[in-house]
Amino acid sequence: MRDLLASFQRAVVDQLLAPLPELVAEHRPDLLTASGGVAANSELRRRLGEQAGALGVELKLPPPRLTTDNAAMVARAGQLAHARGFWSDPRRVDARPREAWQPPGMRRLSPSAGGV
Repeated sequence: MRDLLASFQRAVVDQLLAPLPELVAEHRPDLLTASGGVAANSELRRRLGEQAGALGVELKLPPPRLTTDNAAMVARAGQLAHARGFWSDPRRVDARPREAWQPPGMRRLSPSAGGV
């Protein structure tokens, strides 16, 4: 059973990291990062570190203790926003688009490429 689980983990990490060299070549970021629950995976963290080093890109990862529960992160972000006076009615469906977050070191994508 452990072999099956390790093989599955390896296959998932392979798929997650497969596009990385091409993406780094295309966008030339200054750094790579991962967040959320997936960033808690030790195999992903190790291999991401190897690839970042091989690609000459800085890697910044949050401590594993901060990566295990996306729901807690979303709830905290909502709590902080509410404390600043921002709130929204979850029953409303009139979403307003806004400019996407631009990761540090990432070249801006052109609108024709689906970016902002």
